[in-house]
This record gives sequence, C-alpha cells and structure tokens, in this order.
Amino acid sequence: MEPLALLVALAVSLDTSMTFQGWSSPVRNVRSTQERTLRLLDVGAERSPTIARLRAALEQSDVIVYVQTVRDLAPSIDGRMMLLNAGHGRRYVRVDIRQSLTPREMLAIIGHELRHALEIADAREVRDDQSMIELYRRIGVSRDARSHFETIAARAAGSQVRAELGGGQLRTRNERPPAAGSTSGWASQQALRAPW
Repeated sequence: MEPLALLVALAVSLDTSMTFQGWSSPVRNVRSTQERTLRLLDVGAERSPTIARLRAALEQSDVIVYVQTVRDLAPSIDGRMMLLNAGHGRRYVRVDIRQSLTPREMLAIIGHELRHALEIADAREVRDDQSMIELYRRIGVSRDARSHFETIAARAAGSQVRAELGGGQLRTRNERPPAAGSTSGWASQQALRAPW
C-alpha cells in the first residue's frame, strides 16, 4: 500500500468517540492498557465534565498519560503520578490508582491525578524528576520529607469529580436500567466490579 493511501486509511479508521478503544489509541494523550481501566475512563468522561475537560486539555499538550490500576500502593496513598521520561517532543507520566477502591473513588482519584498531569503539561520546563520537584515546591505543599507534594487545584478536581458523580450508580449513556425485579444492576456497574 502506498504511504499516502495508508495514511488516509488510518485517518478514516480512527474513531474519535470516547469509547474505551479510543482511550487506548496511540493518538490519545490519556491512555491505558487495561480494559477495565479503559471502561472506567469512558464512564468517567461521560459522567464527569471535569474529567472530560482535563482530558481535552491534556490532548492539546505534549504530555502522554498512562493510567493504570495497581495493588501495590503504600497504605496511605490511593493514587500517584510519576514522571517517566521525555523524548521525541513528548513527556510521559504514569498515573497509578489503587484498584481496591470503588469505581466512584477511582474516578475521583483519576480526576485528581489528571489535574497533576495538566500541571506538568503547563510547566514546559519539567523534563525530569528534579525539575518536577522544583515545580511542586513552587505550586504545591509538601506532604512529607520524601518529595511528595499536593496542590489545591488537584484536590479541588478530585472533589469536583466526586460531586459530579453523585450517589447514583455509574453507567454509560447507552445502558438501560435492569428489568423490574432484576438483581443484576447496571451493566457498567457489573463490569466495573469484575474481579481483577
């Protein structure tokens, strides 16, 4: 296939909707390699304008964010963002979320950590751990002596996502409520509860 034809075929096949396949796409700046996390990101973008806005802002940046759920976070940490490296005109960060949290709490933490990723995106000088520490010394508050920082903006983003998700069950736009008397619940809620 000619290179131009291949490029056109690729452009035509790209799905710009917010389905979980889109979150794993190499053309997205916010990604995951975990199917369950992809579905969670999809629900979050549908239900939380804050997550949708953060994702849209990150799409315009040079920061690539990999979101994953993990088991091995310290007991006092529900999420963290780490700068991985910079190269080829891009900066890469990884967001780890405690997988034992409820879907609602995971999404609140994702909103919080995506805000941190946007802070990195807005600081073009951040290319390594030392420059990231310098940034957070300027804009954040130290949580401990080990270079763990927090920002008011990230806390506010997490709280806003929590408020946007409310108390109802998480579901995607295309799902229907269960039939009367059914105990199965919403399909996305069941999918989000799937064992790890």
